[in-house]
Amino acid sequence: MASGEHFPITPRRRLGALGVMLAGWMVFSAVAPAFSAEPLVLRSQSGQFVVRGLAPGVSSVNFAPTSGVARIRLAPAVLTVSCERIKQALLQELAAADQWRSPINVSLHPNRQEHEPIAVTSTRYADGWSYQVKLPERVETQRFLKTIVEVLLMEIANRSGGPLAAELPPWLADGLVAHLQTSELADLALESQTAASRDGRRADPLARAREVLRAHAPLTLNELNWPGEEHLAGTAAEVYRSCAHVFIHELFRLRNGRACLRQMLGILAEHLNWQTAFLRAFNPYFPQLLDADKWWTLAAMQVTARDPEAVSQHETSWRQLDETLATVVQVRLQPQELPMPTRVKLQSVISEWEFTRQTPMLVLKVFQLQALRLRLSPEAAGLLDEYRQTLESYLQKRNKARGASASKNQVVPNVRLAVNETVRRLDELDAQREILRRKLPATASVRP
Repeated sequence: MASGEHFPITPRRRLGALGVMLAGWMVFSAVAPAFSAEPLVLRSQSGQFVVRGLAPGVSSVNFAPTSGVARIRLAPAVLTVSCERIKQALLQELAAADQWRSPINVSLHPNRQEHEPIAVTSTRYADGWSYQVKLPERVETQRFLKTIVEVLLMEIANRSGGPLAAELPPWLADGLVAHLQTSELADLALESQTAASRDGRRADPLARAREVLRAHAPLTLNELNWPGEEHLAGTAAEVYRSCAHVFIHELFRLRNGRACLRQMLGILAEHLNWQTAFLRAFNPYFPQLLDADKWWTLAAMQVTARDPEAVSQHETSWRQLDETLATVVQVRLQPQELPMPTRVKLQSVISEWEFTRQTPMLVLKVFQLQALRLRLSPEAAGLLDEYRQTLESYLQKRNKARGASASKNQVVPNVRLAVNETVRRLDELDAQREILRRKLPATASVRP
């Protein structure tokens, strides 16, 4: 177009301009309530979470996702309850009391782009910390859960009041979220019109992790501790979460594992890096990172090779062997009281009962062990044979001693020696049974 050239305003151009203005007014009318409406402010039951968001029914601006990633829409009321539920689940899993000191402010805003970031900031004041979480209204479930768990862990770790914010292990939030999703949060519904996707805990909490790690090699401890960008995207991110889940699961299986994790959180702010706090808290198990590395390598191998059905069969085998070896007798604590059933060990039967009373009981045990053998796992069956042979040998010695007492030409075995040897051998087998039982992977951890 030449400079200074003008075109007359025709009726068609005038109508076109009016159409543009009308369309602009309609867009503004749709968008304006989202910015002009008063935000809804809610506080969670414990008072720690303060949630701000648009009131129900107020439309918000949301860009249609193009990636196909499933997202949930967070409403202020459901979000407030969910944050409190997540906190209670985390505290229950850690066996910790609710002693929060710092508030957590959560604000919802309309999505402005496809991969909307979640902003988490912490502010240090003279009397403690404050945390701010800015969430898009539509977000992936995994990212939302990780964010809330992570900020809760930060609040716990910073309670000691140090000048610097505590550094969390990168696997901690991912592992705890995965663990909670198979336990305390298995039935968590994050949308007001969405029912819980599961109505109970999974029989095998590591089922998904096993599936992933059987298809992909588990990460090394260094990769778990210091993941690169290549570990946090796509399929690799699921591998990382699965490894973190197994890591947390195995830590909880340690004796006093939860207590050690609580201790680590309590001292994180005292150290410049989380590794020092981890080794200090888990010192009984991992004096050095090399010890943790060996432990993790073995744990990852066992988890990928472990068959939950075989574990259940193994547990049943040991329980059946325990019941067969135990002897139930009726005992009266007082002459006037009714007898009470009491379980006694074979050692007590052999060392305290008269042999005429022992014989039918021990012969019955031998037959019961023989009948049980075909139903046991190989490890339990091998130990069962040791018990059976010990009882048979004892019965032979005692019967020989009883038969030889009528003949002076036969050497009478030392009865007391036979009793002592049998009791000692049974003690050894009991100790061996306990060692083999501990090698069985537990399907459910026992909290300290």
